[in-house]
Amino acid sequence: MRNAWFCGPLVIFTISAQLAAAAAAPPVPVALSVWNETGSDLECQVLAAHWYTLPGLTLPPGGTGRLGLFAADSVLQDGKDLAIERIFCGHAGNAWLTRGELDLRGLAGGASASVVCRAAGDWVGCGG
Repeated sequence: MRNAWFCGPLVIFTISAQLAAAAAAPPVPVALSVWNETGSDLECQVLAAHWYTLPGLTLPPGGTGRLGLFAADSVLQDGKDLAIERIFCGHAGNAWLTRGELDLRGLAGGASASVVCRAAGDWVGCGG
């Protein structure tokens, strides 16, 4: 009897986890295209949950690049189940201090997006 009491919560947890996994929507591929109109090299960085830095883009002046990501259950992911917290672009070699944040709301909803990054003094501004 004692073993049955301890197994009950484990069985319920296992079934609940399986039902939740089955109900989750499959990841949808989304693309973020970036155009560099800053006049200098542009570095875009991707920060995932828990501050992992993922491969991003470095674009020459006038260059374009594309990040392939995934959206699942309104969360932007990198394809390895890491939630993307932010993407920013700034002047190469000093991207964090000169960053322009990219709006990720549309991407998390499953839509692809294009942004243009322009110099705004010492900073970089990026928008659709």
